[in-house]
Amino acid sequence: MSNDLQIRLPSDDQVARCAIYPKFLTENRAFDPRILFRLQNKKSPFELSVAHMSDLPGSAVHEYGCNAAAIANQREGAEVSHYLGYYRLAVSDAEAASNDIYDVLVVRAPEHGADAHCHIVVSEKAGVDQNAPKKEYKVFVIDDLWNRVVGPQRHICPVDEAVRLTLEAIELPPRP
Repeated sequence: MSNDLQIRLPSDDQVARCAIYPKFLTENRAFDPRILFRLQNKKSPFELSVAHMSDLPGSAVHEYGCNAAAIANQREGAEVSHYLGYYRLAVSDAEAASNDIYDVLVVRAPEHGADAHCHIVVSEKAGVDQNAPKKEYKVFVIDDLWNRVVGPQRHICPVDEAVRLTLEAIELPPRP
């Protein structure tokens, strides 16, 4: 879908990036923000799933995250997923992660019955030299997004009460 046909979120809105364990871990089981903010799709436009916080008042962001983990757990052969909380990001901060090669915007992208589901869309600017260091600039976007988040707001889902202590011991680095 073309970016101009998608419904953009206002710059003064906030989105949440859910931390679904173990999706953000490296092979040696350490937290990696570049994995938490890994962009989907092999070619531009790249996408990152987030939740529109204005659509999720109060603890509804946590309910959204618990539901996201439950959906992940329905995938055959997947490691069991647990929602641990979220990092908050202003839409204006996401947009500010644009650089010489990529534009960044946030659009609505409802899925799995969740109207609050959105995408941070990272798309290549028109006229970019095909020899430009695109991979490096994509990493710059990811790092810039991570440097702009606030949180985490931790949470343990009711279904995970039996493993609460284990999940609470998993590091989610604090951001200003």
